[in-house]
Amino acid sequence: MNKPVGPFEITIQESDGFTVIQLKGKFIYGQTDTARQKLNELDITSNGYIFDLSQLSFIDSTGIGTLIHFSKRVGTKKIAILVLDPLILQLFTISKLHLIFPLVSTHDEAVRKIKDGYQTPFTFDE
Repeated sequence: MNKPVGPFEITIQESDGFTVIQLKGKFIYGQTDTARQKLNELDITSNGYIFDLSQLSFIDSTGIGTLIHFSKRVGTKKIAILVLDPLILQLFTISKLHLIFPLVSTHDEAVRKIKDGYQTPFTFDE
């Protein structure tokens, strides 16, 4: 699978009552302000949010911090993260984020996890 290595892109669309946030390229320091602004503009009444990282080639700590910041706003039970890249998956696992967010490999699995009220051992929800 060829993934983009060019500039960062974020696209947001609605699909089956869920908000799909697709991140492409490198989600690194210098790109997070744009993403944060778009995420802050979102109406938080969606049934759930699917972060599609299938076209992401790299993510650093500021990118992960942006995901965490958004999850504090909407609640971790309404978020699933679609990850295909083995290195990004390993990063999420090493940093223990798989204990907070369901990491999935398909859109349908993400919808199912959110609809079923996926329970994780930890949460950022208060």
